[in-house]
Amino acid sequence: MSAINPARLALRRQASAALRKTWRDREQANTFRWSLTLYPTEAYAQDAEMSLSEFEEFVFDACFLNDPDPIARWQEISAQQQRLVDWLKGHRAAHIKGKGTDLTLSIKDRVFIIAMANATFPAANSSPFDEKLGVTVHLALGASYPETGGLNSSALHWDMVCDLRQTGEVWVDDVLFLKNGTLLIEA
Repeated sequence: MSAINPARLALRRQASAALRKTWRDREQANTFRWSLTLYPTEAYAQDAEMSLSEFEEFVFDACFLNDPDPIARWQEISAQQQRLVDWLKGHRAAHIKGKGTDLTLSIKDRVFIIAMANATFPAANSSPFDEKLGVTVHLALGASYPETGGLNSSALHWDMVCDLRQTGEVWVDDVLFLKNGTLLIEA
């Protein structure tokens, strides 16, 4: 998509805004179920600088499909994420520090949700390769998710990822939450 003019992408999002709103409204009302997944292709493999068979195994491993009990593994991750969400409740601020990043934002009264593979697989709206691995922070501008209490309605939803694997910290209030990709709190 990097070769596509961003103005054309924005125009497409604007044109499909009403459809996305209907989709989200029905999804929130539990009257519409859907599923989306990543299917390994030559193009994805090429982007990852892997052969197709290497990329297939990478995807299967990242999704825990090679584990003896993938469902149990995802349930374990869900429980861990829920403990982190519960820990974040009631805190006031998050400070994200990394290479080229120094951002403090209010999280007071924010609703956090776990990023599990309920509709998209792997979890949430992005691949397991760049987000939500416990070593990155995912922020978005534009359209918010109603289930998080977000009120922003926009044709734009722009995901941003801050990679904290090598150098980076996340402070929640005065507690060091994550450092260099390692979670430091007991949740």
